[in-house]
Amino acid sequence: MIKFFRKIRYELMEKNKSGKYLKYAIGEIILVVIGILIALSINNWNETQKQNREEISILKNLHKNLKQAKLQSTSFIEIEEKLRESLIMVLGINANKKQEYNVSLTDSAFKDLMWSFESRVPVINTYSDIKSTGKLSVIKNREIRESFNGLELAINELNNLVSDRLKVQQIRIDEIAVNEINFIPLLKKRQSDIDITNEIPNNYKSVLSNPKTRNLLGIKLELTDDVSRKRKDLSAEIDTLISLLEAELKK
Repeated sequence: MIKFFRKIRYELMEKNKSGKYLKYAIGEIILVVIGILIALSINNWNETQKQNREEISILKNLHKNLKQAKLQSTSFIEIEEKLRESLIMVLGINANKKQEYNVSLTDSAFKDLMWSFESRVPVINTYSDIKSTGKLSVIKNREIRESFNGLELAINELNNLVSDRLKVQQIRIDEIAVNEINFIPLLKKRQSDIDITNEIPNNYKSVLSNPKTRNLLGIKLELTDDVSRKRKDLSAEIDTLISLLEAELKK
């Protein structure tokens, strides 16, 4: 093709047809420019298609990860609510009075009440990965990007609350095991080979009448309630993002 155009130029020059040559030269330049623009357009289209495929892949992975996080979140909330209800019942401060206050606790039940709490937080690795690799900008939907910022904030706040509760548990609430009860019988639950026949049994009615013990369990109740509320906030953030992603993937 290049040889063909070159031949035409030579023939026009040889015949001294400068006017036609100039018009031809301009036409040839226009054709070259058009060719370049078409090539750029195709390249841009290919790049856009590539970015769209990458975005869809990221959105699908995020959606899958969030669905798993939702299951985790629901499970963790149930654990927090059960602990909260147990603390309320043991302290005898159930407002609706549908269940009577019962201090006839077993060693196993008291151990669960004292040391059971959920320290895990839903894991959303896909978001962390795309953020660390700088690919968050691939997501064109601004509302989705901003919602992930809100999700990250909710996770950080939950982590802080969980950490605070753990510190209080280790520093203060564990004092009950040291000062108020005979801890050896509580080992029987997990260590069946030990003999507690000669151990002094715990009188949990007496233990739970101690104001200091009640205050410490009240603090644990307050922290558990805070954590439970924050877990529900996080769960709502996850629901919002799942809906946004599903709507975006349907487009």
